[in-house]
Amino acid sequence: MKKITLLSAFLLISFFAWTQKSTISYHAATVKALYLNCGNELYVSANNCSNPQSLRYEADNAELITDLSANRITVVPKAAKVSIRVFDGDSLISTEHFPVRLLPKPEITVFIGTLELPIKEAFVEKSQLAELSVKALAGQGMRDAMPKDMRYRVRDFNVYLYRGEQKINEINVQDEQVQLSDFLKDAQKGDKLMIEVKKVQRLNFKGEVEDVKFGMANFQVTIG
Repeated sequence: MKKITLLSAFLLISFFAWTQKSTISYHAATVKALYLNCGNELYVSANNCSNPQSLRYEADNAELITDLSANRITVVPKAAKVSIRVFDGDSLISTEHFPVRLLPKPEITVFIGTLELPIKEAFVEKSQLAELSVKALAGQGMRDAMPKDMRYRVRDFNVYLYRGEQKINEINVQDEQVQLSDFLKDAQKGDKLMIEVKKVQRLNFKGEVEDVKFGMANFQVTIG
């Protein structure tokens, strides 16, 4: 009978210790994935931990910015997979692995004045072609979820003026906008403008600039 009592006490103590083990869980603040070179905010829940703000976080393949007063960490992935370890003092209490996604490519859009070209080939009157701008935008969902990381800008594009197969004029633009009045002074009805985007950049939440990949971005405007 005494042996049974001692065994029961041992099992009870073991079960109590197991139930008191600290556990860590993560909840995305906005999106449901980690994106490369972006500030991905995660809220952290530390269960059965007497002082969650004393926990220490380490990461492989990522920069970590901790705000433990808000139970939040910001993860900036630098590779395709990120591992986050959590320590209570010198004791490792959690290791979590996260896959990392590439950002969706931004959409390139051309504006004639304030009018957006609806397609990659359009007919526009010469009198309307005084000003042209080319913009790069992330999808609305990504802009809403991560506005500080979705700041894209076209930094380099070419505009060509063709008459049939002959190139009449060309200009390189190191910005998003260009005035075309002088460029088109010799243009005739039926001539074509060819717009070729060369470089798009993204400004991230830290104010750092990086070149980004984008889809085919060639546009054609026939002068009416």
